[in-house]
Parts: sequence; C-alpha cells; structure tokens
Amino acid sequence: MRSDEERKAYSVAVAKRRQFLENKRQFEKIKSVLPDEAPKSFSGFMSMKRSNSERYQNLMRDYRHIRRMTRESGISSKNVTANSVNTVDLEYISSKEYRDKFKNITNNHKVNEQLYNQSKAILTHRNGTDKEDFCLIDGQTGAIAARQSNSKVDFGVEYNSSIENAIRDYPRGTLISIHNHPTNNPPTGSDLVANGSNGYKLGIVVTHNGKVFLYKAGEKPFTVAGFGKEVDKYRAFGYTEYDAIINVLTDFSVKYGIEWSER
Repeated sequence: MRSDEERKAYSVAVAKRRQFLENKRQFEKIKSVLPDEAPKSFSGFMSMKRSNSERYQNLMRDYRHIRRMTRESGISSKNVTANSVNTVDLEYISSKEYRDKFKNITNNHKVNEQLYNQSKAILTHRNGTDKEDFCLIDGQTGAIAARQSNSKVDFGVEYNSSIENAIRDYPRGTLISIHNHPTNNPPTGSDLVANGSNGYKLGIVVTHNGKVFLYKAGEKPFTVAGFGKEVDKYRAFGYTEYDAIINVLTDFSVKYGIEWSER
C-alpha cells in the first residue's frame, strides 16, 4: 500500500511522462512538415516553447497554416482533372475481384474486412461527386477510430474533431487512413505528407474507377509544393496528370524512401 505522498509522487511522474510524450509527438510532427524551420533537436524545441519565443510563435503559425493546406487531396498541384469520370461502378466494388484487393493488406483478417467495408461505403456515398470521405481504422483491432463524411470542399478532406482527436490519442504507427479520389489519381504529395506528419501506419486511396493504392511516407520528409513541382515538370513533357504522379511516386520511393503500390 502506497502512502499519500507516494501516490501523489506517482501521479506527478505519470503526468510528466504524458506531457513529455505529447511534446515529443508535437516536435516530430512539426519537424516532418517544416524540416528546415524546426529546431534540430527536441531540447531546442522545448527551450523555445517554454519561453514562448517569437520564433516559436512563428513556427506554430506556419505549421498550422501548412496543416490546413496539406490535408489529403486528389489533386497533385495546381492542376485539376476537369474531365475525370467520378462515377463509381457499384456492381464492381461489390464483386469478389474488388474485395480480394483488400486481402492480406495486414495480417489481421478483421482489419482487412473493415478496410474493404469502409472503402465500399466511401465510394458508394461519394458516387458521382467530387467530394472526398475519410476514415481512420485502428490497425490492431479494426475498430473505426474516426470518420469524416461531410466535407464541403471538392477534391479534398476537411479534418473534423473526431479525426483530430484520433490523431492526438492514438500512438503513431497505429492508424490506417482511407479516402477516395474522385480524380482517379494515385496518392498525391498531400496524402504522403499527411501520412508522415500524422504518423499513420498506412494510407489507402480508393479511386472511383476501381483502383486501390497503398502508400506510406519514408523517414526523409518533403513538402507538398516540392512534390507538386515534380509533377508539373513531367506534365510539361506531355505526361497526363495520372502518369506524372506515378513517375514522381517512383522517383520519391528512391529519393525519400516512400512506399506505394497498386493492388
């Protein structure tokens, strides 16, 4: 049996440990989004945070601005595929062939079934629209951790409080994200940056024409703008937006260690 003093000391130690981990996660997220502006060390970050220095305030302002601008999106840069077909073949996404694309994504059958069910629900809901739905799945249990099915913007995801809370509460490397691309594009720079900064275990893009892409950010960070510029370079050589993104994904797998595949 602990004394009152021991219980108080234990509570203080637990609170300090929790605060330390929260600060550590915050630093890692900021560093992944702003690698050049963030302090080189965690101790340097904590020093500027404790003093609430002007540099810290500017850093947090820039971080929040970029986070708002880099949520998952089916658009790679300034280009929008105006003639994309956003209609979903509902019969196909209910077929065994499509369902089999979700087999063995993880080693957990329950998780794989949930990934298929939520992907099918997203595509059914957004059939014939340019809106994107988003879902976070617990990669260990298959439970739904968060969902956004009311985004008002085209070709992008608006994070709601359930998503923000899940990102905050779940350990990094736990959650699997799923969202649709009405543009039928593969994963874009904003998808990969969000994957890395939010610490998702895996990202999944389901397109309206029946493709399924898996992706994961590497250890070396890059910016959405940098990805978009590379896409624009390929487009200047006559590549379609889709093929340009595929080429950049291939390049970035070597340069930045990202992982991606189509199933």
